Amino acid sequence: MLNLFNRLKNNKPLLFGLYGASGCLTAAILLGEPFLALTKLAKTSSVTSQAIVLLIDTSSSMSYGKLTEVKTAASKFMERRHLLLLKFLKKEKTLLCNLIKNMQL
Repeated sequence: MLNLFNRLKNNKPLLFGLYGASGCLTAAILLGEPFLALTKLAKTSSVTSQAIVLLIDTSSSMSYGKLTEVKTAASKFMERRHLLLLKFLKKEKTLLCNLIKNMQL
């Protein structure tokens, strides 16, 4: 064991690395949780409403299947948002999906 300490004493870069690593570990253990607690956000009781706007280009630049791809993507987006649209009435959602499907150049 004494031989190991003598070898470490002569190997300064390794000794420096071990001291640095042990210091970082000690600091993380002692100060990690308190500093992490400082970054937590306070819980908010109210939910802020958000608006989503789908702006779709229907000009001639969207020919050759581009508009079809955009319409498919917009429809899929509406399907994915279905669970989050609890306040969005079914009639309006159906109307919006139909408008997306019936878009033309």
